[in-house]
Amino acid sequence: MNSFQGQFRIIVNGQPVANPQPTDQEVFPAQAGGDAAVFRIEDDHIVSGDWALGRFHMEDLSLSPKHVLWCKKERSRELRPACVESNGDRLQVNFSARGNLPGPPSPPGPSDGRLMFISNELYVPLVDDGMSQEVLIQPVLY
Repeated sequence: MNSFQGQFRIIVNGQPVANPQPTDQEVFPAQAGGDAAVFRIEDDHIVSGDWALGRFHMEDLSLSPKHVLWCKKERSRELRPACVESNGDRLQVNFSARGNLPGPPSPPGPSDGRLMFISNELYVPLVDDGMSQEVLIQPVLY
């Protein structure tokens, strides 16, 4: 599912997705911040250290933007699979619409590659309402 195998940062509207700042909650929203997280794809999930980033399988059925959340890596099976793929001359992150449901994968949807910060928290917009923010998947070379 993944065409990009290296490490990367996710930058939305000029702001990096920050390293997780654990709280007393097991699941919490991804946020913007200066302490940029370095990600990799592991078992079809976006991970950084001991944490996994993504959309949970169970979400409300509205077309409102969906939270992108952190959870401990061992809970990553509760997240929809994700990949980083080449789209022309740039990379984009995609969260599967079907998750691990049986059957053929769903075709790419209108939200593929789009992310946005709302009140400093990361979301995936499901509809293109003209509020799109620039997303940069920045490879990290070590």
